[in-house]
Amino acid sequence: MAKFTLFSLLPFELRDQIWHDALPTQSPGSDRPPALYFYRLKPHWAPRVLTEGDPGYRAGEIDLGFYFHAETLAHDDDELDTQFDVPLLFVNREARRVTMKWIRDEGIQIRLRSDLPAETQTPVRANEKYIFYRTFNPQIDALYIPLERWESFCREPTDRLFEPDLHERTVDVHSDIISIAVPQSFLFDWTAMSWMAEMEPWFPNLKVMYVIIGEQPCLSAVGPWRWEVQGAESLPYFYWEQGNEDLEFRRRDQAVYDEELFDRLFEPAQNGLIEEVMHSDFKRFEVRPVMAVKR
Repeated sequence: MAKFTLFSLLPFELRDQIWHDALPTQSPGSDRPPALYFYRLKPHWAPRVLTEGDPGYRAGEIDLGFYFHAETLAHDDDELDTQFDVPLLFVNREARRVTMKWIRDEGIQIRLRSDLPAETQTPVRANEKYIFYRTFNPQIDALYIPLERWESFCREPTDRLFEPDLHERTVDVHSDIISIAVPQSFLFDWTAMSWMAEMEPWFPNLKVMYVIIGEQPCLSAVGPWRWEVQGAESLPYFYWEQGNEDLEFRRRDQAVYDEELFDRLFEPAQNGLIEEVMHSDFKRFEVRPVMAVKR
């Protein structure tokens, strides 16, 4: 293997830049693409007594908040959907310093692997002992719901309210989900789309639905890996706001896209999806056909 033996003689600032450019993602100040986090068949909704400072809190009252907990999207090692390979952390002290700053700036978290073999059985390299991952950021990321889990996703909050501890209780709903993602086949499933009007009370902040065209995200048994949205800022999208009966097809200047495919997606989005959204209290809604890429 070729070695650059004069690396240590380079100026300090240049060495730092080289280390930084070898890291997995863009610089902290740049706009990163939304990551996709998988909806799993596990409890995500839970009640909590509201305290002072919580929206909906009333002094002297015992009110319950009903929260969608994004942190339950990933708990076990194999559920950490947005993982990074960070070998530079273990190269030398200089690389470690640059990498640790990047980890802090990017909001990366570090976890010791839970499936490590005993050191006496199989030696494990330092960079294989840890998982580097980013937790769900509702302001940027999207919750991906496979079609076969869509009904479970829509039913979960209602079903939870009928459990004994919440039956006939009044709750204050709290959910900060802004974006969800579904497969392309969703737009051609009228039963699935019929649930949209029921979603607004549970997800009042929902504004964007990414429709994944082409290859669909899938869970990988071996990390590190992550799926990201591609095309959110470059491809055309469909826009609706309260008071309108039709979707607006918003094209972008010099955008290159499959016109036939987008026309085919627009029809069910207009005649099926938005017909359901119009019966809800959503103020505006975007349908964004995009691609998913594995990093």
